Amino acid sequence: MLARRELEWLDPDEKGILLGLSIVEDGECAIVRLDEKRRNICSKAWSVLGQEGGGARAEILAGWRQEAESGLSDDVHALDPSWIEACVEGESQAIGRAVRELDMRPNRELERAAFAWLAPLWQRTIGPRAEALCNLPASDLIVEVKRLGATVVGRSLAGAPRELRARAMAAAGEPWAQAIGDASGSAISESERHSARAIAMAALTADSKEDCLISIGLAALRLDLPLDGPGSIFRVAGRLPARLGRRLIGW
Repeated sequence: MLARRELEWLDPDEKGILLGLSIVEDGECAIVRLDEKRRNICSKAWSVLGQEGGGARAEILAGWRQEAESGLSDDVHALDPSWIEACVEGESQAIGRAVRELDMRPNRELERAAFAWLAPLWQRTIGPRAEALCNLPASDLIVEVKRLGATVVGRSLAGAPRELRARAMAAAGEPWAQAIGDASGSAISESERHSARAIAMAALTADSKEDCLISIGLAALRLDLPLDGPGSIFRVAGRLPARLGRRLIGW
């Protein structure tokens, strides 16, 4: 039987991985995406957590979360500023002002109270796809989400009649029309085309052409990023405006 003391040997990144896995559905499935060393360690630790009772498991996870929160300042201010605004929705003006001014007058206790729920958004273990996205300036990240949406639309139309593809390009307008045209002319399999079409269906209720492309791009990232790394989808969500980041991770 695995011993609880094995959890004491975990490093901060491994604890962060397990914290992230504990709050997502079927989190255990993401362990297989880790490198061999981390996969073995986290798999054993996950088994140990599973053997603990509900109260004991919650206590362990709370301790790890508290450790993570000891360095909140840098992590919080790496998020899109709209996440900080989300923390003060519905609060009094005095509390809202105090939270917004934390970067000028840091207060750890207030930080923990205001920002603890955002802890999953500064996951340390991410893959190359998320790293590349997070390194983009905020405005460029939005452009990349739209470009991904346009590419998915194009792939969903691969092999379709020219007139249908032309209508889709005209509806999107530039610069997205070019991305749709390029993707629609690519050689992809029938299963890949069906997959792209399924993703594109996510935007049926979008309110505008721009929101349509963003919705499709977010739907594609929702499928891709969990394969990139266990913390990837959370880190990218934190770099996006809160209204989009919440849609990405379903908050």
